[in-house]
Amino acid sequence: MPCPWQSACSSQAVPPSTTRWELPDDTTTPRLAAALAAVGEGRADRAFELALDGFMAHARAPQAA
Repeated sequence: MPCPWQSACSSQAVPPSTTRWELPDDTTTPRLAAALAAVGEGRADRAFELALDGFMAHARAPQAA
């Protein structure tokens, strides 16, 4: 059985020089290091959640044609 998201992903054009997981430096998705700095020492779980929320918001945003 194919992955449930396969058909949705294959319908979007992705430049051959990139993958879906390479984000440009100008993206608004927070980087993990920045998230760790924002929440302070000992808060890795919260930092991960913050970074994941940002990544998911980026992934769900409409892509420019």
